[in-house]
Amino acid sequence: MKSSSAPPFHTLSTEEAVRALASDAQRGLPVDEANQRLLRNGPNTLPDREGRSVFSIAFDQVRSAMTLILVVAAIVSISLGNISDAAVIAAIVVLNLVLGFAQDFRAERAMASLRDLSAPHARVRRDGKVEEISASHLVAGDIVLLQAGDRIAADGRVLTTDGLATQEAALTGESASCAKQSNALAVSDLAVGDRTNMCFRGTLVARGRGVMLVTATGLATEVGHVASLLHEVSRSATPLQKRLAQFGRVLAASSLVLVALVILLGLLGDATFVELVIAGLSLAVAAVPEGLPTVATVALALGARRMLHRNTLVRKLPAVETMGAVTVICSDKTGTLTQNKMVVASVMLSDLQPLTLANVDSTQNADLSRLLICNVLCNDAKGELENAADPTEQALLGAARKLQISPEIAETHLPRIASMPFDSQRMRMTTVHTMSTECCVEPASGTSIEFGSLFFNSARFACIKGSMESVLDCCDRAIETGTPTPLDDEKRRLIQAAGNALASRGMRVLASAVRLIESDKDLPSQEEVESHACFLGLVAMEDPIRPEAKSAIEECKRAGIRAVMITGDHPHTARAIASDLGLVLTSNSVMTGLEIDQLDDEGLEQAAEHVNVYARVTPSHKLRIVSALQNRGEVVAMTGDGVNDAPALKRADIGIAMGKMGTDVAREAADTVLLDDDFATIVRAVEDGRTIYSNVRKFLRYTMTSNAGEIATMLIGTVLLSNLPLLPLQILWINLVTDGLPGLALAMEPIEAGTMTRPPRAPSEPLVSRQLAWEIAWVGLLMATVSLGIAYVISPPNDNRFHTVVFTVLSLSQLGNALAVRSDRQSLWTLGLSSNRFITWAIIGSVIVQVGLLYVGPLSSSFHVVALSVGELLTCLAASSVVFVALELRKLWLRRKDNHHAKQTS
Repeated sequence: MKSSSAPPFHTLSTEEAVRALASDAQRGLPVDEANQRLLRNGPNTLPDREGRSVFSIAFDQVRSAMTLILVVAAIVSISLGNISDAAVIAAIVVLNLVLGFAQDFRAERAMASLRDLSAPHARVRRDGKVEEISASHLVAGDIVLLQAGDRIAADGRVLTTDGLATQEAALTGESASCAKQSNALAVSDLAVGDRTNMCFRGTLVARGRGVMLVTATGLATEVGHVASLLHEVSRSATPLQKRLAQFGRVLAASSLVLVALVILLGLLGDATFVELVIAGLSLAVAAVPEGLPTVATVALALGARRMLHRNTLVRKLPAVETMGAVTVICSDKTGTLTQNKMVVASVMLSDLQPLTLANVDSTQNADLSRLLICNVLCNDAKGELENAADPTEQALLGAARKLQISPEIAETHLPRIASMPFDSQRMRMTTVHTMSTECCVEPASGTSIEFGSLFFNSARFACIKGSMESVLDCCDRAIETGTPTPLDDEKRRLIQAAGNALASRGMRVLASAVRLIESDKDLPSQEEVESHACFLGLVAMEDPIRPEAKSAIEECKRAGIRAVMITGDHPHTARAIASDLGLVLTSNSVMTGLEIDQLDDEGLEQAAEHVNVYARVTPSHKLRIVSALQNRGEVVAMTGDGVNDAPALKRADIGIAMGKMGTDVAREAADTVLLDDDFATIVRAVEDGRTIYSNVRKFLRYTMTSNAGEIATMLIGTVLLSNLPLLPLQILWINLVTDGLPGLALAMEPIEAGTMTRPPRAPSEPLVSRQLAWEIAWVGLLMATVSLGIAYVISPPNDNRFHTVVFTVLSLSQLGNALAVRSDRQSLWTLGLSSNRFITWAIIGSVIVQVGLLYVGPLSSSFHVVALSVGELLTCLAASSVVFVALELRKLWLRRKDNHHAKQTS
């Protein structure tokens, strides 16, 4: 067996590779030896990801600081005899637990790890016989036979090839198929995509046939390495989780201080120590926004549902909010920004005039028809193998069909009698055809194409297709206006310059030629067939960008989000695609994987500041890029669809996998899945994420300003009036009303205008910013002043009517506060009451309940309030609107300030 210190297999000759694994290229492994290796090294499988247990999922829902505070609040409520309040708080905790648990449990059961990459069977040689075995029974040293359409079940060294090419996009990101050859490669440190004499597990045979020596199975394969990386990668808490945890810790400490402060201040007045302890504990419970976890969870759940309607499946609920915090989107190219299919973008006949298929008619251009038919005939992507064939050959067939040339009819009238498959030495493919007795066909346009005249009525001819240099080596003439003319050095130079110009734009360029063969002689040798040919033209193909991708990137720019493209493609291709997409490119903004290897982590962090395109990268490079951006303080989203994207998807703050084109590995590693593989859907998801965070902040702003009003009322009233202005049960009731339906309705606010024209919030921004803290202070103080002032005017402080007025004005003020905080800038009249019907009905319901509490005997006696006169009630209603009016006037001032600033900067 080959030792771990031996050279990599792609640097060994086929004989050396077979000897290193003690195998036999002709007979394969003995059955007994294969079974021993299977027992020794284990099956050729990738382990399923170990899922979280039901207990683990549940524990994750209840371990946050906010949830623990609510549990303490429930215990305090029970100790105060307020069983109903404790029940409400417990119900909130349970609701939060159930919603989060249900989302995570469905996600765990919905995703299966790595299963689609396991080929069920493989054809191997053992003891000199070819047999079909389960792919899980493959071992290093097995000789595997490959043919078009096979999914390769293990990594292996190519021993022989007959036009063998594989589709490796899922592993390397390359959209074009990779032609395989059997010669040893001199460089040991090659990227996976450049190891042309190796095949890899999970990739697809696009065309041809070959024989492969298995060199690695299971976790030792390249796909296995990616699976191992997934287990090593971890992700930190989401921005909202971090903020809620920090906020919970601050609230816990503040509550203890508040209890002590109320007791100390109360001792200066007439209240007893027991009353002060009860009031302090009640106020501490009131200071905790117990609705916050529920509102956050409901907002996330509603956002996840809205995102599902907009083709984004959320696997992990906190990811909904994280999307709104994204500052950088790292996107894979193939299948994400591009369509992951090759199409013919341009055609150049021998006159070197560029043609696009949208503005030509093949029936009016014999030279174009000849070129297209030649590419149809010299093509193996037909019949049942077409969907699994080389994308390049599929593109050529698609171009012919687009111009109403049927590949099936062409092959029927010009049948193939011999072929020379593509190989990496010749870099071309040749097929020989004969003319059928009927050489005329009616295409869909109704115009006949005389195949005989196109090929000069020659009984036999050869079609040659391949790289530009290779095909030109076969040609000494060129077809111009239907006539063969000499191909001189100057014309060759012009053809090569035209082809190189197309290649520099990231296109794959193929050349085609035709060779006429005399019918009265035996079929010439391959060397003779591929000589004295007539050059027909060039075909340039590309993996086109998604139509919506460019506009989506533009919208990201307006939203202050930076787009970065990471691909396994060649740097020229990457630069061309990036330029078409409108990514910002400078002389040093394209970096290759080899250049990344030359940088330490600090150097890569510095480079990541200005590099927008990375090419020829491996999975480990993607991990380093994402980590470098995160270390610079960015919130990183990573999109991708292939196996090679999975580790970076998991490491990123938000992983976004493609649902249609994506592999199971990518979907397993991601937080969200795009059901339509539309890059523009990401922008909509960012908009939803920003809205969700904004709604959570609105609720926090509402509940904290309202709670501040309660606290200020208690502290000021206790100091100035030597009396508790609110009783413990009244405090808890106000808090229940505040955190109840109005607060929950704020989670349902629709998307605000201008959401995607603002820059993303700073990753370091606290949940309660300095500006919000100032607003909490002055609004709370205003509520306390109005409530205590009106109550003092109506009734002396030691009367139940005084408590009733404070209780009523404070409660109704908070409902006006709920209406005002719906937007930072827009007035309520601009928003309208119909834009969020939930909050309208919540306010109406809360007013009815609050007023009803004053006039329903059993309730009023329980809460120690008295019925107010009509005049007193109207006075309370008018006083409670002061907070709403003050907040609306502040928004008016901010709008005028914004307009003035806009005029100065314009």
